[in-house]
Amino acid sequence: MAFSQTTTQYIPASNHDEETRSSFMVKVYQHVGLAFVAFIAIETVFFALGINDLIYNLVSGTRGNMVWLGLILGASFLGNALVRLTHPGQPANTQYAALFGYAGIEALLFAPILTVAYGTDNGNLVWQAAIVAALGFAGLTTVGITTSKDLSFMRPALMFMGVMAFIAIGAALLFNFSLGTWFSVAMVLFMGLVILYKSQQIVRTYPVTAYVGAAASLFGAVMTMFFYILRIFLSRD
Repeated sequence: MAFSQTTTQYIPASNHDEETRSSFMVKVYQHVGLAFVAFIAIETVFFALGINDLIYNLVSGTRGNMVWLGLILGASFLGNALVRLTHPGQPANTQYAALFGYAGIEALLFAPILTVAYGTDNGNLVWQAAIVAALGFAGLTTVGITTSKDLSFMRPALMFMGVMAFIAIGAALLFNFSLGTWFSVAMVLFMGLVILYKSQQIVRTYPVTAYVGAAASLFGAVMTMFFYILRIFLSRD
């Protein structure tokens, strides 16, 4: 998103001095980490209460594909609504509640694949995939923040790729065919480009008060990357 620059509050982070920009990005990283901690906590509750098994059974049953498609559509709609609630102008409590709610949505979507991973004694692959995703996230955001090249030209291509990916996922679920490992590789590369683009846009268009919203935007992208890296790791086993 782009913020209005008609008020001092919405002066982009890039227009501030280096110390202020650095402080802003530190807060962004901290809140991405906070969202991930919330994700782990919620997922732990799911496993402790058996909710993960319930979700897994729903998406692996006779109508599992339709349930899974419904979950994806619902999560996408609700996730977008929650991200909007993390923007400046909303009360701080609302912003944090929305960020943690977004972590809960991710925990819901991850429940089936984590159930498979831990049910087949491949839990170590989960952490390996998380480390790879974290390293990729750190490298891509660093490049996005520091590069002098304007990456705004990527937006139309990323939107097109996102629509095509969603169509492919929907078609696979509706017509019951597997997208395979190469699709997961393509999605990892796609989300890498999304993170690169969003990182620059955060510095160039977000005000320094928007660190919760910036974190929510990046959190969704890195979690999607993590999901597909995990799929690749599990497919090798």
